[in-house]
Amino acid sequence: MVLGKGAANGTLTEAEVREVFAAGIEQIGVEGKRILVILPDNTRSGPIPLCFRLLTELMLGRAAQLDMIVALGTHRAMSNAEICRHLGITEQERAEKYGAVGLFNHDWQHNLRLLGTIPAQEIETLSQGYFHDALPVQINARIFDYDHLIILGPVFPHEVVGYSGGSKYFFPGISGEKVMALTHWLSGMLGVLNVIGHQDTPVRRILHRATELIPVPNWCFSMVVRGHHDLAGLYF
Repeated sequence: MVLGKGAANGTLTEAEVREVFAAGIEQIGVEGKRILVILPDNTRSGPIPLCFRLLTELMLGRAAQLDMIVALGTHRAMSNAEICRHLGITEQERAEKYGAVGLFNHDWQHNLRLLGTIPAQEIETLSQGYFHDALPVQINARIFDYDHLIILGPVFPHEVVGYSGGSKYFFPGISGEKVMALTHWLSGMLGVLNVIGHQDTPVRRILHRATELIPVPNWCFSMVVRGHHDLAGLYF
């Protein structure tokens, strides 16, 4: 199911954003479940403070556990102060109001688990013949502590994948180095004009194939961002 709202010539109101979040959360069924939300880091634009506030309001007290992890890829870890600014809260609010919400950084070198391996023949087909080796797919081991994974992030034209968002938050967002290395090399070989702004690319196909290996049910709230913070669309 896909649901959501968009404003072609304006921005969504807070009430409209809440409505989409609430409808998606009802589809997931969060009561008594352990939930991990996967967020962009501070190199990405979007109304993260608004989204954080609404998601916590809608799920705290219903979910058995609500945590969030920053999809850093290979970016440096964010400090507690940086995460708080990113979420639009003070460090005091973090401790007193949102203490039940775990906030984590991804580490691409540690605490990984092998999901499986995409066979060499598949990689050759998916990469349009540029690569011929099997691809081990690693992901942050923390995901196995949860019943549902929820991606929250903006969608923009992207020079490596075609468009950011969706499965890119798993790979390379919270993955190990093998998928990162292959997809970035592949994008360079394809050339930026054959990648950026294209919905279907060999890199995106590999990310989708890797995501099929994740055994934990996963969902996505995709944002259409106008400017830096204005939300022109939200889709589940």
